Amino acid sequence: MDKPSVLSRLRTYGWSGLRANKRRFQWFGIPVGAKDIGGDAYRLLALEIERFCRKEGIPTISSSPFPKAAEGFLPDGWKSNNWATLVVNLQQPEDALWRNLKKPAKKAIKSARERGVSVRRIDSLQDLRKYYDFACECATRYGKKMYGFIDMETMWRHFRSNAIYETFVAEKDNELLDGLGIWGFGGMISEHGAFQSERGFKEKLYGGDLIKWEVLQWGSRKGYRMYDLAGVSPNPQTGKERGIRQFKEKWGGEYQLYLQVSWRNNM
Repeated sequence: MDKPSVLSRLRTYGWSGLRANKRRFQWFGIPVGAKDIGGDAYRLLALEIERFCRKEGIPTISSSPFPKAAEGFLPDGWKSNNWATLVVNLQQPEDALWRNLKKPAKKAIKSARERGVSVRRIDSLQDLRKYYDFACECATRYGKKMYGFIDMETMWRHFRSNAIYETFVAEKDNELLDGLGIWGFGGMISEHGAFQSERGFKEKLYGGDLIKWEVLQWGSRKGYRMYDLAGVSPNPQTGKERGIRQFKEKWGGEYQLYLQVSWRNNM
């Protein structure tokens, strides 16, 4: 089958290039193909993405998802590793979402509410800037790298009108405890940039759990299709990896394998 006909049969519903500048390109969501589309089609898609990056002078494709069907078919110069995620179906009633939660998640949500924790969605750039300062403080404590505020500001200005970009925070006594970014496209949402304050951690206030539940309800009410919990190790080797997977398994999602791919222009 020739290249145009193969590419024309690929459906891109559910994925979109979300970040692109002169340094890196990154997309959200796994490209979805028709049932009879095999690895050769994804190879051609990868080559098309590569050509786009070369044309635009973008030297790097940051770690991004690709279907397992592409394994062994990626062009030379592409790197990949097996990864996994849990995906929650949002097209079900809220009482069904609640029933599907595991007991530890329900317990944490109830505890957070009983202790006066509340969740809200950031609704202004000024408030987003304050949240960014909070996130930087948390990142310093974690030893985690932060991009400049321009990264958040750009996504706020452009993704909120053309795709999905929101930030949810948990608070108590007017103090920020936790935060979580949500982005998406085509009816599918995922998360990025989770942060927790020292107080939230030490007092076990479960703000992050309450945020997760609020996002599930919000996504369902907005009519979105799926909530991708943003990845877990398929073979957790460390206590941290095991903890992340255990936390994300609480939310009733379906386990899915995929490839995490990247590319660098060495020419």
